[in-house]
Amino acid sequence: MESNVNPQWENGYVKIATEIFEALPRIRVPGEAMQVLLFIIRKTYGYQKKEDYIALSQIVLGTGLSKKTICKVLNKLRDMNLVITQKGDSSINKYMFNKHYDTWKPLPKKVTSPKKVISITNKGDKSSPKKPPTIYNNTKDNITKDILPDPKPKKKGQVNPDIKKFIDYFYDKHLKETGEKYYVKGGRDGESVKRMLGTYSLEKLQRFVDVYFWMEDEWIKEKGYSIGKFESNIEKIIKEYKDVMRLKGESGS
Repeated sequence: MESNVNPQWENGYVKIATEIFEALPRIRVPGEAMQVLLFIIRKTYGYQKKEDYIALSQIVLGTGLSKKTICKVLNKLRDMNLVITQKGDSSINKYMFNKHYDTWKPLPKKVTSPKKVISITNKGDKSSPKKPPTIYNNTKDNITKDILPDPKPKKKGQVNPDIKKFIDYFYDKHLKETGEKYYVKGGRDGESVKRMLGTYSLEKLQRFVDVYFWMEDEWIKEKGYSIGKFESNIEKIIKEYKDVMRLKGESGS
């Protein structure tokens, strides 16, 4: 198979001691942790720096991993003493690869757990609590008239199908980034999306949602993620989006 990719060291390279590359294969670093570790090395040693401030949004773009996964992986790298983190004045932390491989701490060996014992419950067993009903019914496909505006308005025509598409996208993103299901807030979320679609395209709003979950904004993280807060912070999100596009060398318009 022919390839159009032809890397050359003349186009740039990462200068790193051979000892480090000989030490890395001797320590077990899980795949996602290795991805983040290599990205940090690229952003520091790749620019002839020992340490640098790196936003989580940059790591997301550079590795393709979710923000939630990256936070989990960074804790693991710190526990292994492969990466040293220092909190900065802003919400962006400073990262440094620990080159002193004699201080690295390998992960404990996996312990094989015994086979699970499967218990058979009688049909008449009523001990299991019933799942409480939710507005969203725990699935993105059950958007009802309680969630979206009336599907058959008397005067204004049919509901924009992009409203449901946006809510589906937001639901999936919320679940992926936070590990929790998002519960749509009655008709309010539908109305918020309807207003935003009057200004922005569905594709653009979806890109803004990506940035919304990447942003290093303590207030947003503290209050939680919702469509209502997304709408109220749209200007701040657009600014962050344009900054990210500039990092990628693309137009943010």
